[in-house]
Amino acid sequence: MTVTVATIVGASFGIGIAPTYAAVGAWASLILLLARVVQGLACGGELPSAQTFGWRIPFLLGGVFGLVAVYKRRNLTESETFTSSRRREKARLWAAIVEHRRQALQVIGLSVGLTVVYYSWVIAAPAYAISSLHIGSTAALWAGVGSAVILMVTMPFWGMLSDRIGRKPVLLISTLGCAALLFPVQFLVRTSAWQLFLGMSLAAVFISAGVSILPAAYAEMSPAIRALGLAVPYSIAVAAFGGTAPYLQAWVGAEFGRSAFTGYLVLLMLVSTAAIATLSQTLAKELS
Repeated sequence: MTVTVATIVGASFGIGIAPTYAAVGAWASLILLLARVVQGLACGGELPSAQTFGWRIPFLLGGVFGLVAVYKRRNLTESETFTSSRRREKARLWAAIVEHRRQALQVIGLSVGLTVVYYSWVIAAPAYAISSLHIGSTAALWAGVGSAVILMVTMPFWGMLSDRIGRKPVLLISTLGCAALLFPVQFLVRTSAWQLFLGMSLAAVFISAGVSILPAAYAEMSPAIRALGLAVPYSIAVAAFGGTAPYLQAWVGAEFGRSAFTGYLVLLMLVSTAAIATLSQTLAKELS
């Protein structure tokens, strides 16, 4: 935990103090890219372009607050169970992943759909609307903020529902709901920021059903390899599918039309649905 948050802190500071394109040319883009890659890899372990200075402030603040998190984590007392089995678990990491390869494949299958739809409709949608649909930048960004609020507000309710009926039904609601909704919201979002807000908000309701309980679902898959053993397949899925989603969305949209990328999203949601169907119901079960 300390290593992951320290890595995120370093990458955040790197983004915050990165030179501008005017100062170093293409190296500025490369530095930002590398910092984001490092951040993404660290976030995978954690789960189990403007020229002005303003956009850097959140990353610098994140770096400062991250230092506090590093200090707190370095001073946490490890459990007796972890301390007694630490050497054995280090030696057995890759063996445990191979042994639990079914769970590793489930993590990848579950992650691909929800990761890509999250990146596409929560993270990258405003930027895509600005560049490809020519919606005003200020209005598009505010549409993103508004839909993000809806995402955050609905997450606790999905979490509470999963505590009552189980993780599996809520995950299926998320993936099947998104699969059914993606083409309608695509046709809804045209040239208006209000259309963008409505489309992102509708998508956010079903996306939040999945992302609100994913950490719990991952942990309940295989208690034997909860930490790094789950982080490795998760990171692979996020890097291969989530990291490429915004670029693929722009390229596929330009070459083949928006419907082609939406079809790709629906396909991935069905892959995740198939992965969810193989999960065991963990409601009211005691995890060892």
